[in-house]
Amino acid sequence: MKESIVKRYKGNPILTKEDAPYSVHTVHNAGMAKYRGKYYMLFRSHLDTGRSIIGLAESNDGYSFTVHDKPFITPATEGIFKEYEAFGVEDPRISYIEGEYYITYSAYSKNGVRIGLAR
Repeated sequence: MKESIVKRYKGNPILTKEDAPYSVHTVHNAGMAKYRGKYYMLFRSHLDTGRSIIGLAESNDGYSFTVHDKPFITPATEGIFKEYEAFGVEDPRISYIEGEYYITYSAYSKNGVRIGLAR
């Protein structure tokens, strides 16, 4: 039998809710990118309200992460995005395109799911 080229890291999970310096109930569905020699992880978390936020953690080796002091993206509380992010922001993915990093994410509200884009 051929050996798989993909192997699960034995140190999983890499990040848990206990690693966040603010109160969250979950940590999951991360997107990652490497920038200037460091690894950056954007991850989804749930607050005690049930609303989702996106946190940011960084690492020198891609295995040991430190979560930033505050959430990275939270639902808008004013402006045109408030209506579309009312139930939370989730599932970030990062792409490097023509010298810039773009983050797509899911925005949830009474309108259903919409795609959010940050640069």
